[in-house]
Amino acid sequence: MMNFLLRCNLLVLLLFVSFFSFSKQPQIPVEYFSKNKEFNHATISPGGEYLAVINKVAGKNALVIFDTENFKMLHAVAFEGNAQVGDYHWVNNERVVVTKEYLKGWQDHPEYHGEIFGVNANGARGKYLIGYHGEMQTGTRLKRQTPLYGTSFVLDPLVTNKRKMLVVTYPWTSSNEPHTIVYEVDVYTGKRKQVTLSPSRMAEFLTDHDGNVRVSVSTDNYIDAKIHTKAKDGGDWEKLNLGEVSYGDIRLKAFDKSGDNIYMTASVGGEAEGLYKLNLILRKLN
Repeated sequence: MMNFLLRCNLLVLLLFVSFFSFSKQPQIPVEYFSKNKEFNHATISPGGEYLAVINKVAGKNALVIFDTENFKMLHAVAFEGNAQVGDYHWVNNERVVVTKEYLKGWQDHPEYHGEIFGVNANGARGKYLIGYHGEMQTGTRLKRQTPLYGTSFVLDPLVTNKRKMLVVTYPWTSSNEPHTIVYEVDVYTGKRKQVTLSPSRMAEFLTDHDGNVRVSVSTDNYIDAKIHTKAKDGGDWEKLNLGEVSYGDIRLKAFDKSGDNIYMTASVGGEAEGLYKLNLILRKLN
């Protein structure tokens, strides 16, 4: 295991070093320290066989996948035109899903339209999984799934489930603040089914260690947050009453090992934001 980690660390180090020119000059130009990193967001597949990194190519992000046994490059994911790779997740030992962003010259940040692709580490079985395009696109081998009109994000990659992941979608509707939807999506075919609808508008969700959607948080006035919970075995959403104290800017982080407590950041009573542990059984902060 130690040798494996050393090899991975060495590969990442070599990837960074390869972008510097070794010269006889004794000092490194100061400009190097202000450049963006050429490689970032390096992750190892759940089984340890592959290493993925984001590589900046011609000013755009591409995903590069290596074999950790011999550091051979297996596949690279890049999009044409002004599109680039955004975020990515390993969804099982052999497959990644990537989001597609669009660069606009007059904007500081890329645009994201909710499109998610899937591909194996060796480049096989490329598939358009989630997005607003439903038909087969001319000039590409990626088969498209039925359209989903909304902005979607990976909620939980469910790495222990080889075929499924959870996606949260913010629908494009006439309402500025729609109810969000969680789908279970097949990572090979894009086939999806609805898991739950948020109990309140523009809710964010948190899954437990078994991939169950258990907690949602939202706000109607951008100040006071509402927390709803589900039991471990499912059922309806129930509002969590935490008394008269006002909780704002809640960000759900993770469940603890027991599954009865969650960690979250929040501003309590208008004070500075802090990290809190919330007991879902006793319905109080620890």
